[in-house]
Amino acid sequence: DAVAAREELLADPANPLLDRATGESYAPGSSFKPVVTAASLDSGFAGPEDTFPDPIELDLPGSTATISNADGEVCNDGVSVTMRDGFRKSCNTTFAQMAMDMGSDTVTAQAEAFGFNQNIPFDWEPLESSYPNPGDDLAALAQSAIGQRDVQAVPLQMALVASGIANQGQIMEPHLVARVVDADGDVNEEVEPVVWMRALSPASAAIISDLMEQVVASGTGTAATVPGFRVAGKTGTDEAPEGGAPDVWFIGFAPVENPNIALAVVVEDGGDAGQSASGGSVAAPIAQRVLATWLERGT
Repeated sequence: DAVAAREELLADPANPLLDRATGESYAPGSSFKPVVTAASLDSGFAGPEDTFPDPIELDLPGSTATISNADGEVCNDGVSVTMRDGFRKSCNTTFAQMAMDMGSDTVTAQAEAFGFNQNIPFDWEPLESSYPNPGDDLAALAQSAIGQRDVQAVPLQMALVASGIANQGQIMEPHLVARVVDADGDVNEEVEPVVWMRALSPASAAIISDLMEQVVASGTGTAATVPGFRVAGKTGTDEAPEGGAPDVWFIGFAPVENPNIALAVVVEDGGDAGQSASGGSVAAPIAQRVLATWLERGT
């Protein structure tokens, strides 16, 4: 009966009744890098062709900790790497250094411009996505810049990051339904689009859109490719505890020239892939299926 079915769902360790889109938060990993890129572009700190050191391992000031890239290798030639290539290959050392050079306040202000540390206006109140200001702790800043440390995001927040870039820098208030119709198909109520905030300039949004398109064309997100359409995206893989499996991400939008869909995909504990999972191998293919279904409906 219904009571027994409910009890079964409540006892399920997978917790299927949990609203993960707004009620559960995760470390965003490298899906947070577009936020750091926006901070760099909007502050005038650096652009896509500016270069950064390319160590195999980045020493963090005041700490014994280091930051390495996912494959444990240099990002480019071991000497220098452009922001463009660092973004396409999702190089941790590049973005950690970039954030330390910019400073905590610049990165924090940009995160908050995307909606972190704020209540998202929605049909019900989502969990607040958190980006604690690391202050003078450069090691914490470097780790936060790659979506680790104490950074936490609900999937809706990361979908808003993607949509803000797709929408020339403006984030709209999200809502669950576009319109309410009666039994005759007549519209009784229609939600009017409302701008929530401007996250970044149109010029910066255009640059990041191009960088995200390159991620899907030839970077870490090629599994999100939809033939015949221009797709932009960014992968993310959080750092799992020893012996654990990472939560993995893909955020993106399409078609790049006139976006009409933005999304965030997160797979807890790497899904079936477990410890070997990455955003590119697990989350990107799911995004591809959603994007392909949506885009091909309109053709």
